[in-house]
Formats: sequence, structure tokens, C-alpha cells
Amino acid sequence: PHQMLTIIGDGPEKISLEQQVFKLNLKDRVKFLGSIPSEFIPKHIYNASLVVIPSRCKETFGLVAVESAWMARPVVATNYGGLAEIVVNDETGLLVEAENSQAIANAMETLLSQPEKAVRMGHAARMRVEKEFSLSKFVDSYELLYKQLVK
Repeated sequence: PHQMLTIIGDGPEKISLEQQVFKLNLKDRVKFLGSIPSEFIPKHIYNASLVVIPSRCKETFGLVAVESAWMARPVVATNYGGLAEIVVNDETGLLVEAENSQAIANAMETLLSQPEKAVRMGHAARMRVEKEFSLSKFVDSYELLYKQLVK
């Protein structure tokens, strides 16, 4: 079986990307799902070898990156905003410069050609998210905040 690229989301570049896929005769290798309800995203993360978040704007919090980490999937993301706080470069995934499609492609190729590295990063992401983003940690943080507010 060959590798498949699934693109989730819509935007101004979608038509141009579809045309590029057609020109390069990659219709059987690239699937465009468009916007999908958020409850279906975890299923796609689970079925992925890696998750790419090529964000062009500052993400305040990268929920997809955290969901990917919970499922032990490495993330290739742009080094913008909250994504750079969630993805630890060369440990839980790869961070690349925004607007640099070659860097994104190189990072994807690195992880796809070194599956053992991708699996290792995915496990590191899972361990990190369990420690940093656990429910009990959020509850403890809110409890501390409430105690400070009451004073």
C-alpha cells in the first residue's frame, strides 16, 4: 500500500491545490475532505502516521497538536504561537518556519522515511501531554487560580 495524504479544512488555496494534484496525477494519493465536524478529527489523527499543521496564523492553542500527542502521533507544525509551545522540536515532532512549503515537505519526508523516529517522537509527545496537559493539572491550576481570586 502506498502513502496517502489527507487534507482536512478549507481555504483560499484549496482549488489551486486540487489543480496541482490533478496535474501531477496524484488523485489516488491525495484526498481532500474539506471542513469536517471537530468530533471526526480524532478518527483521522488515529489513522495517520503523522499530523501536519501548516498554520499561517498565530494559533493561540493548538488543540489538534494536543489531540495528536494524546494518540502518540508526531506533529509537523509551523513555529507560530501556541504550536511552538506544544510541539518540542526534534523531540515530539518537527517545527518549521511558516510560509516555507519546502521545509514542511522536508520535515514530512524525514518522518515518513524514518518510521522508527516518528514512533519515538509520537511516544515522547504522548508522555509530554500526559504530564503537561492532564486533566488533573488543569484542575489543580484552576483550583489555585480560584484560591488566589478569593483572597
